[in-house]
Amino acid sequence: MPLTPVQVQGRRLRCAAALLLLLPLLGGCFGSAADRNAASPAEEQPAAESRPAADPVASRNVLRYSMPALASLSPGAEFDLVLSADFESPLHQASARFVYDSSVLEAVRAQRGALFPEDAVFLARTDMQPGSLDLAPALRQQGIDAAVPFAYTRLPEDPASGPVAGELLRLRFRLKAAPQRGKAALQMLSDQDWLQLRDSAGRRIAFNLESVEEATR
Repeated sequence: MPLTPVQVQGRRLRCAAALLLLLPLLGGCFGSAADRNAASPAEEQPAAESRPAADPVASRNVLRYSMPALASLSPGAEFDLVLSADFESPLHQASARFVYDSSVLEAVRAQRGALFPEDAVFLARTDMQPGSLDLAPALRQQGIDAAVPFAYTRLPEDPASGPVAGELLRLRFRLKAAPQRGKAALQMLSDQDWLQLRDSAGRRIAFNLESVEEATR
């Protein structure tokens, strides 16, 4: 049954409220460092998500990102980084940040994973200017100067999605130049300030994080 104009307007307002909730989940891509520290949901629940496999909860929840080995590609080639999940725990919110060396890679586009319903709020930015974010000195020493932030949330009245098995996010990159040996030109930050998965009550979900390099086809 089609929504009435009042229902449509109400949903738009709830979507706007959900977008405000996503700003801190996007990893501080907006506002000053002080603002980001004040708003970060990591301070509410200090427990880390990435836990040893012996953790009975984390062992049932696996977050995985896969991409080709960059050394196997030629400059000019495009490839996809795929973020997927195999979770028993219901998922209501998610956020992550992928960082990369802009002299080696160009972010082309971001695509919503099939697991996310169309009425959920989804954000992924590929238009961040290199050098516009505060990155750790260790990352800058590796040549990392750019990022793609990602965040997702259901509306407050919507149930969490679970169990979850499948694709969350697909990022397309273009290889501009061969990466330097021994340097990771593209990686996902595992710091709990940026990588967060939460249930409908706002609690962090324990999980194991895996990265996979796939053979090029």
